Amino acid sequence: MTVELMKAVYGRLVSNDGASPPDYNDFYDAVGGRVYALEGPANATFPLCIYNLQGIDTNRFFDGRVQQIGSISVAIFNKAESGPDSIVDIEKLLFEHMDEESLVVANHDRGFVRGVTRGVPQIDDELIQIESTFQIVATSTS
Repeated sequence: MTVELMKAVYGRLVSNDGASPPDYNDFYDAVGGRVYALEGPANATFPLCIYNLQGIDTNRFFDGRVQQIGSISVAIFNKAESGPDSIVDIEKLLFEHMDEESLVVANHDRGFVRGVTRGVPQIDDELIQIESTFQIVATSTS
């Protein structure tokens, strides 16, 4: 079930209009399509996004419904020389794209994601980063 939630988050982060050629969302365009689970590649190009599922709680109800609630960390990295404004602008696009949105979660009837925390820029050597957290809720009726 972890894989299903991770795929749902990835699907939202890289969503497009379905046209040919596709028109991707503004956040995806801002990170140049560089969206990775768990860690980015060596010698990566910046900016980029790394997301990770922090944990999942499962609730089972007497009527057969199963609800999963997960915490997702989404970090954006850029070169420090780009300055904090560049990364704050990208995080704003991320939050607008992910907060209070429905998700398609495999083997679940419905899914939802909402913002929990918004980070502040932090410089770490040659990189600047900002991290936000989101809650994903997925429910199935069987």
